[in-house]
Amino acid sequence: MSLNEARIFHNLTRCFGTEPQNVAVAVSGGADSMALLYCILVAAQTHTVHAIIVDHALRPESAREAELTAQRVRDMGAVPIVMRWQHDGVNTAVQEKAREARYALFAQACTEIGTDEIFVGHTEDDQAETVGMRREAGSGPRGLAGIAPRVTAPLWPQTRNLTIIRPLLSSSRADIRAFCRTTGIPYVDDPSNEDPKYTRVAMRARIAKDPALRAELLSLGADMAKIRDAEDSAVRAWFGLHVSRIENAGVRVPADCLSTMPPGALADMLRLASGQARRVDPAKAQALQDHISAPEFKPRTLGGAIVYAAGEKIAIARDPGVLLGRRGERPVRMALRPRETHVWDGRFELSTDRQGITVGAVWPGRAQLDDAARKALKGYDMHMRKTLPAFYRGDDVVAVPAAGFQIGTGNYAVRDIMRDRFH
Repeated sequence: MSLNEARIFHNLTRCFGTEPQNVAVAVSGGADSMALLYCILVAAQTHTVHAIIVDHALRPESAREAELTAQRVRDMGAVPIVMRWQHDGVNTAVQEKAREARYALFAQACTEIGTDEIFVGHTEDDQAETVGMRREAGSGPRGLAGIAPRVTAPLWPQTRNLTIIRPLLSSSRADIRAFCRTTGIPYVDDPSNEDPKYTRVAMRARIAKDPALRAELLSLGADMAKIRDAEDSAVRAWFGLHVSRIENAGVRVPADCLSTMPPGALADMLRLASGQARRVDPAKAQALQDHISAPEFKPRTLGGAIVYAAGEKIAIARDPGVLLGRRGERPVRMALRPRETHVWDGRFELSTDRQGITVGAVWPGRAQLDDAARKALKGYDMHMRKTLPAFYRGDDVVAVPAAGFQIGTGNYAVRDIMRDRFH
C-alpha cells in the first residue's frame, strides 16, 4: 500500500483543534518517525509540535545519535525533548524493558508539556511482525489482533493518562522510506534493528524472505481485530446495563445477568476492582465464571481480586490478603513524598503535604477510627471496606478520606483512578 499523503494529512488535521495546543510525537530518528513528524508539522501548523526522543543508553553512541536527531527535528520546526533512560546496564529482556522505559518516559514528557496524546510511527510492517511474533508465542485472538490505531498506552498505572495514536499503521516501511527520500527527510538506521538475537528482527527477516507471509499475517491481524473490537463493544454495552461501580472499592453485578455476560467482561471487572495491569488468562476467567454460576458458589480469588456473593448480586473487590498479608506477613505500606502524586495499589492517586506519611489498607487501623468513620466503613461490603486507602504516621491512622476521617491539619487527597479505566 502506498503512502497516501492526502489521506494521512486529512486524518491528522482532524486530530487537532482550532486553539493552539502542544502536540507530542515519538521520534527515534528512523525513517518512520521522521516521516510522521514531517506530516504532523504540515498538518498542525498552528500548534507547537514536540519531538520526544528517548536515549535508551544501551550503546556508547546513543547520546550522540539522540543529539543529532534533536538537531534534525529542530531544523524541521519541532521542539526536541530528549529523555534518557537511567539504568545500570540491561542484560536480559532488553527490548521488553526498553519498551516499558520508553513509554514511561513518553508519559512523563507528555505530562510536562500538557498533553495526553502521543503520535507514534508504527507501520504496516510493524503490525505484521507483531502478529507473527504473537502467533509463534501462542497468543489468543486479542493478541493476534496486533496493534490498534488508537489505544491507551500499555503500562498501567504509569501511562494511565496517555493515548497512543498511530497514523501510519496502513503504510509500508518501504513506501515510507521512499517518501523520505523524495521529500528529503533525513533519518538514521538503528543497528539494533538488524541484530538477529532480537525476536522482532528475526521475524522481520522471515517476512522479508516471504511476501506471502506478510500478507497472511496482516490478514490474520485484521480478522482478529474485528473480533477484538466486537468483543470490546459488547463488554462496554453490557457494563453500561449491568455493572455498578462502588467508588474506591469495586463492582457489583446482578447474579441473574451472568448468563448474558460476554467474553472478556469478567476479566475486565477483575482488573477494575484489583488495579492490575493485565487481563487474567481467558481459561482461568472462564473457570471462575463457571464457578460463580454454580449453586455452591463460594468466594474465590483471581487476578488480585476476590469474587463473592452479596445478596442477589455478585461483588468483586480487591483481594484483601494481598494488602493485609497472609500467614503472619506485615500489611503492605508505601511511603509518600510530600507534595508529590503517587499511585498506590494500581487503584488510587494520592498526595499529602505532610512528612513521614505512608499509605496502606485501612483495616489494621480500624480500631483508631471514630464512630462516624466506622459507620461510613460499614456502608461498604466486608471485603471492600478492608482495602480502602488510609494515611498512616507510623502505626497511627491520620486520615481515611473515604470514611471522612482525619486527625489534625494537613492535606490528604485520594482519587480513585479506576473510575475512568473502562468507559
